[in-house]
Amino acid sequence: AVGNNTNAILNKSFDKDPSTGLYDILDQNQLNDFNQHTISNAVNAGVNYKNDKLTFNASNRFSFETVERVYNTLNSTLNRNQQSVSPTVSANYKITKSKNLSFYYNGRTTQPSLNQIEPLNQNRETVVNYLPNPDLQSGFRNSYNLYFNSYKQIKDQSFYSSIYMTQSFNAVTAKVNYFSETGKRDIQYVNIKKPNTYISFYSEYRQPIWKRFNLSGNLGGSLNYNNSFNYL
Repeated sequence: AVGNNTNAILNKSFDKDPSTGLYDILDQNQLNDFNQHTISNAVNAGVNYKNDKLTFNASNRFSFETVERVYNTLNSTLNRNQQSVSPTVSANYKITKSKNLSFYYNGRTTQPSLNQIEPLNQNRETVVNYLPNPDLQSGFRNSYNLYFNSYKQIKDQSFYSSIYMTQSFNAVTAKVNYFSETGKRDIQYVNIKKPNTYISFYSEYRQPIWKRFNLSGNLGGSLNYNNSFNYL
């Protein structure tokens, strides 16, 4: 797959003319006038395997992207070349006719945007100052899901259990410097060096209590863990 996209951005801000009272004086410091050109292409590769017990799939998407932002009034250009991968693995194993064990994994590169690398000029928030960060790097996010399912058709009993986990490495977040004397804030997007982790466990059991009235009972529970980092 190949993509080609071009955008033209023109965002003007005007100051008040003290002699006329009209807002018709162009503020050059808040002017955003640029053209942005993006070229992207992607390649997919995968493998599949299946027998009576096991079904297995693995694939990966390789993406290559070139982004160019040309500032028309500053005679400067911002370029960024990005490479991303998105691996996926899924497997299902039939332990018996009524029991299944499944696993799913997904990973993807997380790319910072050009607005995070070099924020646009703006005057909507006079107490907030966005700082550029040309050293901003890409990160990576992993997702894992392992689940077990059992269903006894004759007894109409079922049991389900799953564990889900995500981890983000080198994630992009806002670093905020707050100045209590003036109430102003400096915000710069940076990479978090510690991984952000989320884990969730869920399990449920169901069985009939009174079949005559289609009455059944469910017993389930869940546990969650979240660990994230930020800068302030």
